[in-house]
Amino acid sequence: MVLIRLKKNKLVVRFSKCTFGAEMVNFLGHEVSTGVRPMTSKVEAVRTFPTPKTIKALQEFIGMVNYYRRFIPDITRIIFPLNDDLKGNAMKLKWETPQQQAFDQKKAASPMPPR
Repeated sequence: MVLIRLKKNKLVVRFSKCTFGAEMVNFLGHEVSTGVRPMTSKVEAVRTFPTPKTIKALQEFIGMVNYYRRFIPDITRIIFPLNDDLKGNAMKLKWETPQQQAFDQKKAASPMPPR
């Protein structure tokens, strides 16, 4: 039925890029099956991210975390000290105890819902 509907709407499907009958597929950094969850490799990348030494590295970390924010309870409160460092025209990273605690707490928070 899906293929018929695509054809009626003049949409072309490349069968070499299609997966049929799979119990789980990876799509845009998520594992999709009966539900949606972040890919294990992406979660591991967040957990092993080194302590940021620059504003750019901090932005990269926050971007990774924000992509999966819907899976992490209370994420806004957890990373507030990190986001706070990016306000204004900060040119140098201010990394103190609150930032380190927020960084460690975020890395420990698991965005992986059970399968």
